[in-house]
Amino acid sequence: MFRKCTNVDKEDVWNIYVDAMQHHIEKIWGWDIGWQTREFKENFFKLNTSFILFEGIEAGYIQYQESADEIYVNMIVLKPEHRSSGLGMPTLNLLQSNHPGKILRLRCFKINEGALRFYQKNSFRIIKEEDKFYLLELKAPFNKNAK
Repeated sequence: MFRKCTNVDKEDVWNIYVDAMQHHIEKIWGWDIGWQTREFKENFFKLNTSFILFEGIEAGYIQYQESADEIYVNMIVLKPEHRSSGLGMPTLNLLQSNHPGKILRLRCFKINEGALRFYQKNSFRIIKEEDKFYLLELKAPFNKNAK
């Protein structure tokens, strides 16, 4: 289940982001707090930003944008106590089921081997290799009711 984030949630979402992403970003580009803060604030409302709820608790957040044929996941981040708990794929499946017929795409840091294994184990395939990322996609499930 998702709960749309509001302005009062910004700090909590920022803290989840920093906890999960800072070490990867530091290794790749270095952590520029000014740039990170500006990007975060700009994207917080520009993108669909929602908490991922598990048993009524905010377990993490997801940010995505929708186009005619795809859902692009900019971020899916779980709090440390919810990582590797079996919550990631149900979250992505729920997002995709809320947007029937659309392909799910996202980028994964090349250095985040654990995340890449997770995505590939769950039927995502690499469709493009970039300098620091892999672009992955999960095809929309077959809709037997489509005409």
